[in-house]
Amino acid sequence: MNVLAAREKLRGLHHDLCWNPSTLEQRTGRVDRIGARAETAGQPIHVYIPFVAETQDEKMYRVVMDRERWFNVLMGEDYKVDARTTERLAGRVPLPASAAEELTFKLGLTEAGDSVNAVTSQETGSGARIDALLRFLPAFEAADANHGEWRFADGVMPHLVTSEAVTEFVQTLYENGWVEPFDWGAWEETAAGYAESPERVATADTDTVRKLLTTHVRKDRFCEGHLVAMIASGHIAAVLRRLRDLRNPAK
Repeated sequence: MNVLAAREKLRGLHHDLCWNPSTLEQRTGRVDRIGARAETAGQPIHVYIPFVAETQDEKMYRVVMDRERWFNVLMGEDYKVDARTTERLAGRVPLPASAAEELTFKLGLTEAGDSVNAVTSQETGSGARIDALLRFLPAFEAADANHGEWRFADGVMPHLVTSEAVTEFVQTLYENGWVEPFDWGAWEETAAGYAESPERVATADTDTVRKLLTTHVRKDRFCEGHLVAMIASGHIAAVLRRLRDLRNPAK
């Protein structure tokens, strides 16, 4: 953890995440101590936990924050736990400009400011990007496949360890532009309707497929195990088969 001093404000910055919320709290406690100079001067200490948006890094952040809130609930806090509340409480807050300047480094962006992995909706439907997903179809269709396993241990919060195929599948979705920013929460009921009706999936267009994949990946951040459940039910395999049909309409 690093401490940045800017005029009258102190900012604590966590350099990396941890699955255990107690570890983050202990780091913060080393800065925010009783009798610290900031306290005696009446100055607040602002603590930030940066993460790379729309990656596994963000999922790790969401999980550890949810674990912290569950602990607070177990200790008696009256807390409402649902996807929308979690989204609001864990909303992204940009770093102050002064702090950001001290942490600036090049991320390999083009002169135009476009991300190297930026993909338009039209490009997402291209054959190469569909093929990138279709290679997971055999694994998701296998009847005896194990897509994830819950781990339980003394002193450790239960957590899901996904298979290598599932982890790679999520990464491939991001790398090929299949996860898009849109109000997936408002579309959740629609996605559930497709999950319950393979016939509807069989008639979905590319944009609908993209929304389905985005919704399931996003929801998995708030409901751990959701994506694995969708794979185990055969829904994701049905979505991939629909992509295969869109890829080869004559077959």
